[in-house]
Amino acid sequence: MPRCCCSTDTTRLHSLERELETAQEGLENSVEELQSANEELETTNEELQSTNEELETTNEELQSTNEELETLNEEARSSNEEMEAVNEELRIQAEQAASSRLHLESVLRSMNGGIIVINRRRQIEVWNRWSENTWGLRAEEVIGTDFAALEIGVPLQALEESFAAVQIGQSAFMDNELAGVDRRGRRILCRVRSSALVDESDEHHGLVMVFQDITDERRRDDYTRYLGGIMERALNEIYLLDPISLRFVLANAGAQRKLGYAEEELLRLGFTDVLPPASAGDVRELLAPLIAGAKAEVLFETMIKPADGTSYPAEISLRYLRDEQPPILVAIVHDTRERHKLGE
Repeated sequence: MPRCCCSTDTTRLHSLERELETAQEGLENSVEELQSANEELETTNEELQSTNEELETTNEELQSTNEELETLNEEARSSNEEMEAVNEELRIQAEQAASSRLHLESVLRSMNGGIIVINRRRQIEVWNRWSENTWGLRAEEVIGTDFAALEIGVPLQALEESFAAVQIGQSAFMDNELAGVDRRGRRILCRVRSSALVDESDEHHGLVMVFQDITDERRRDDYTRYLGGIMERALNEIYLLDPISLRFVLANAGAQRKLGYAEEELLRLGFTDVLPPASAGDVRELLAPLIAGAKAEVLFETMIKPADGTSYPAEISLRYLRDEQPPILVAIVHDTRERHKLGE
């Protein structure tokens, strides 16, 4: 019985030793696992610290970026305000330019003369209403076309020498007279003034031509010269007088010959200086209804005193030309000495 009891204790002891060893081994494994877990935790902690540092760096970078973005935003706002101011100024300038262009177009349309502007390449840039009405070509038909190819009723090639003189600065402008026909077939004489198209820095950008219809003016001038020739050769004395001072303005050759004064001497005299019986007041009283328009002509007889001191009877016809600029008095003097002799 004692042996059996001892064997049982030994078996139990061995079993306990094995359990202890197993527990020891499990404890050692647990310790190793705890150590491994601790190491992993330390590694994780280090990674977390590194990540935190990276996050802090990123946060600092984000703050710096945010500050830069705020600065950029302020600069963008400032630039936007400047752009708005520039846009407003450009809008105002565009409105002013449009208004100026409309005004210029109105001026060009209302001018009683032709305006043609060509650029350096001799292309037409401006063609006003007078040019349309006179030559029968609308602005949209000619703007942008070559000036040399323009076919109107006057010989434009005759302007080439003037163009060259203006372009090289030989003259500020050149005048030409071109004869031709307008779109209705009417004979026309144009005075053409060619000048350079320059900017504020005197740089040439083309040419400006101003056409003026001088057909009627030339006809009037020719008629005036014709009439003047007749008056100059007339035997009667013809005087043009200033209606205010009554001084001589002009006298024909017959008047100068009859009075015996040179033209320069006569222009220093008044009409009453050769009318010894009449005073300036008498003549002005005689002229009053003529000046007022109540009469078309005043006719009277008087004595004329030439430079040699003698005198002769004359009949004087006075007319007042108020439509002339300036208004003028016309005196036509008839020597009546022969009439008196016949009466005697």
